[in-house]
Amino acid sequence: MKKIYALLLPALFLITSALHAQKLSPTQQAQVNEAFKNSKTARFKFRVSSMQEVAPLAKIISIEKNQGSEIYAHVTKAQFSQFITKAYPYTLIKNPKPATKVKLKAPAKKK
Repeated sequence: MKKIYALLLPALFLITSALHAQKLSPTQQAQVNEAFKNSKTARFKFRVSSMQEVAPLAKIISIEKNQGSEIYAHVTKAQFSQFITKAYPYTLIKNPKPATKVKLKAPAKKK
């Protein structure tokens, strides 16, 4: 009997997880793919009509800063897939270029 419960519990979890997962439309999937074409993270900005909207969104995305009603955030592909289902208009921001390594010369020897 315990073995049956041990098998049913994970199966039930998987079924409920699948039911709660939101499918992306083909357009949304294309937007996600475009945002993560060259990087594992993406930065973007969007507007909210009220700052009360930010708290629930902060549970799925990483908020960098806000300037009034304009919110700046960075996300992983999974996080962006969740955000995009909320239907907020957004603008992608290019990730800053990684810092280039600088070669330091050895100090000149004194004579």
